[in-house]
Amino acid sequence: MNYTLTAFELKFARLIDKELVLSPLAFPPTTSAAPCSGWFSIENHSNEPVQFDVEVNIIEELKNNLEIQVFSMSSNTPLKTVLLETSDAKEIRLRGN
Repeated sequence: MNYTLTAFELKFARLIDKELVLSPLAFPPTTSAAPCSGWFSIENHSNEPVQFDVEVNIIEELKNNLEIQVFSMSSNTPLKTVLLETSDAKEIRLRGN
């Protein structure tokens, strides 16, 4: 995962050089393989609420064999849009299959 920071005053935690490194993914999948996942947080440091869409782009060579799902850590529900009020934070989990 990587990101491009726009004009929003957002702070990202748990990323290394703007990237989230997921645990290894077993291919072909096995029942004994550990889940491929990782998480990070986003904090809104602006004086305005911020809302943005979440999108995952997978390189063409992996599209047929890889799916990345994005979840809210607090509710464990899929995320398509994130709304952060002023001084709000959200923890986001990615899972690969």
